[in-house]
Amino acid sequence: MDTKLRLRGRVQMIWVDDALLLSLGATRVRVAPFTDKELAELHELRSGFTADQVAGVPWMSRLYGAGFLEECASASSDPDLARFDRLLHFLSEMELSGESRFTLLRRLHDAHCVIVGLGGLASWVVYNLLCCGVGRFTVIDGDVVEMSNLNRSILFSEADVGRPKVTVAAEAMRRFYPSIEVTTRQLTVTCQEELLPEFDGADLVLSLADQPPWVIKEWITAAAQRTKTPALLANGSRVGPFRREESDACAMCDWSHQMERQPLYGDLLRRQIRLPRGSSGALSPYGSMTGGFVAMEAVRHLLGLEPATLNRVWRLASDFTAGFDPCAKNPRCGVCGTAGEQALPLPSRSLEGL
Repeated sequence: MDTKLRLRGRVQMIWVDDALLLSLGATRVRVAPFTDKELAELHELRSGFTADQVAGVPWMSRLYGAGFLEECASASSDPDLARFDRLLHFLSEMELSGESRFTLLRRLHDAHCVIVGLGGLASWVVYNLLCCGVGRFTVIDGDVVEMSNLNRSILFSEADVGRPKVTVAAEAMRRFYPSIEVTTRQLTVTCQEELLPEFDGADLVLSLADQPPWVIKEWITAAAQRTKTPALLANGSRVGPFRREESDACAMCDWSHQMERQPLYGDLLRRQIRLPRGSSGALSPYGSMTGGFVAMEAVRHLLGLEPATLNRVWRLASDFTAGFDPCAKNPRCGVCGTAGEQALPLPSRSLEGL
C-alpha cells in the first residue's frame, strides 16, 4: 500500500489576493495562483494523498520539500496519544530539526521534575506540566490546605482543608492524568541537606516556595548545585535565573547583585524575618500568568531548547506588563562563585541568633 501524505496540523494559512501563504514555524511557502482547483486539492490533502500523487502536483511537491507534509499515522489505541493529539501537532513543528514528535513526547513523559512548594503559583505550574505530558514528579511541602489557599490554588477544594498539601496535590494530579508517577514528601525545609536525596537524579528542580524569604532560595540553589541538577526559582512576579550548567547564573547570583547595589540588603532581610508573617494579598491571575511562564521555561528545557531566563530574570509588574532584567553570573556569589572568602554573605546569615 502506498504511503499517504497529509498537511501537518500546525501549518498556518492565509489567502492574499490570488495567492495562498502557508507557514510552519519560520518557514514560508507561497502558492500562486491559488484557485478553486487548488482549494479542492488542499481539502483532499487534509486526509491524505499518495506520494506519487503529491509528486505530480508542483505546488504540493514544493510543500513536501519544505517539510509541510507528513505521513498519515495509523490509528492507535494508546490513550496517551489520543490525550496528547493537539500537543503532538504542536511538537510536529520541531520535527524539522530531525526528532520525531513521538520521541519529544516520550522525553516529556520520562522527565522527572521536583516541585518545592505547593502554593497558588505551584498549582498552575503543575497543571500546565501535566497538560504538556510531563510524567514523573516529586512534590515537597510541609503545610496543610487552608481555606485561604482556595482563591488561587486549583489543586485544592474545601473538602481538602486540614489535609497535607502534598497528599491532596498528588491525588488531584493522578485524577487528572492517571499515567503519571508522583512521589510525595511532607517536609518543611530547614536546610539544604534535606533536599539532596530528592534532587539527586532529577531532570529539573522548580522552586516555588517563599518561606523563609530568600533563605529557602539559598537552600534549594545550594542543593541543586551539589547534585548538579538544573534549577529554576520563581515567586509570584519574578522568575529566574535558570541555572542549567556551571557557567550559568544562579538565584544567589541575583541575591549577590542585590547586595552589591544595597549593602544593607542582608540586614533588611534579617529584620523582615523577625517580623510576624504577614497576610500579603494574592490575585489568581498573577499566579496563572507567572505559572504559565515557569511551565513554558520547564518544557523548553526538557525539550532541549534554551530557556529565556538564562542569565536574566523575568518579572511581572503590577500592571500585568512583563520584561527581563539581566543577571550575569557573579564571581562573589556564595553558592556558585569563585571569590572564596571574598564571597558576599548569603541570606542564611540573617537567621543567625534568631
